[in-house]
Amino acid sequence: MACSTCHDPHAGTGRERLEELGTAVGNRTCTGCHTRYEGAQAVARHTHHQPAGAGGACLACHMPKKNMGLAYELTRYHRIGSPNDPARVEGDRPLECALCHNDRSVAALADTMERWWGRRFDRQKLRALYGRLEAKPLVATIAYGKPHEVATAAAALGELGGADAVPFIASALTNEYPLVRYFARRALERASGRPVTIDVEEDVSRIQVALKKWQDAGAAQTVANPH
Repeated sequence: MACSTCHDPHAGTGRERLEELGTAVGNRTCTGCHTRYEGAQAVARHTHHQPAGAGGACLACHMPKKNMGLAYELTRYHRIGSPNDPARVEGDRPLECALCHNDRSVAALADTMERWWGRRFDRQKLRALYGRLEAKPLVATIAYGKPHEVATAAAALGELGGADAVPFIASALTNEYPLVRYFARRALERASGRPVTIDVEEDVSRIQVALKKWQDAGAAQTVANPH
């Protein structure tokens, strides 16, 4: 398998083609070799998701968006693997299933992966990673993760969006690493739908003051325009 199997890294491949690769339509790039997964029924059995939906795309699970990109957004892993690989589940945050299923707890996702694919995961190791098994993986990764894991979790929450994600993303805005702060700022904009002009190169104390002003302005806007 070569880089050019999926795209041309030198001549450039259009964004439309790259986006297609991450959908069920793009599965044909994989099933050219992995023929046993051709067809909707085979995909459904293997993925336990709707074959035409996001969970039916090969890249969604085997090359998830978990790398820190140059535009402070996530790009895909180029190390093809499985989200239920024990090395990934027990040693790398966040759980890859949580990139789509952030509403599920660590325990719920681990239980489901064990049931679907017959794997077994060490609950003690998971507890060490996330603090508690009842935690949501993305939120807990921001609290306990290594810098690159925090950036990934914040960016993933930003892509999922919603006001509930904002406080957790905001907590990463004062991370000791400026690069993590840049990812958190971009994620805040995506989740909130509002511009964030905070200078993340400032001292933490100044960032906290600016963040409080930004949050207060958002709250005032919500009161003024409840719908």
